[in-house]
Parts: sequence; structure tokens; C-alpha cells
Amino acid sequence: MSWQGSAPPYACHKIEGHDLFRILYMDQPVITFKMMDLVHERPDGTARGNFHYNKKRFIENEDFYRVAYEEHRNLIAGINCHRGPETGQRNPMIFLTATGYMLLVKSFTDSKAWTTQKQVAKNYFRTRH
Repeated sequence: MSWQGSAPPYACHKIEGHDLFRILYMDQPVITFKMMDLVHERPDGTARGNFHYNKKRFIENEDFYRVAYEEHRNLIAGINCHRGPETGQRNPMIFLTATGYMLLVKSFTDSKAWTTQKQVAKNYFRTRH
């Protein structure tokens, strides 16, 4: 994912060869399903499907936030993996917190997931904005 414009408004972290722009929500870094699929090199929809399959294990407002369209559209506007044709959908979006990411990544069982998880935890969630 790359930034289209003069300068990215968010801190950018290079993880597994992908630019991961930090999104802050409720004053903490969060990650979307699309960002997670991109950095883990998973097919689109993998993180979302795994989240919904294991949803009972996640606590809303602790492990994830359900963010209204009016709020999330400006937060992700410059991030390419979230760009696409206008569909008219105005659905809420799930933002995963660091704990939500750690829980969800457990469902990725390949060896690449281990190295990617460590980089995301160290460089995306722990680094100050």
C-alpha cells in the first residue's frame, strides 16, 4: 500500500516489504483487516473471515472498535489498500487494537506469520507516533 499525495499524514512502517501507515483511533494504533491481509500476504477477506469465525473471543472496545462510516472514511482516505470503486456502502469498519491483532494473528499458522507478527508488534504498535 502506498500513499497517493504530497506527504502521508501517518507514520509509515516498512513491514515485509509493504508500507504500513499507522492509523490512530481513540489515541492508539489500530489495524484494519485489509491492512492485515496485505502485510501477511493473505488473500483479501482472510483476516475478516477469521475474525468472524472467532468473534466470541474478542471484546468490543478492548480488542476491536466498530467504527461508523462517517468516522472511518477520513481516517483511511489516503491508504491505498482501502481505495477502490465507490460502492455506495456505508457500513461500519472494524479497527483491531494491538490485543485484537495478536488474537487474530493466532489463526494464521504459517511460518511467515511469526516473523510478520513480530515486526508488526514491534514496529507498528509499539513505536510512538
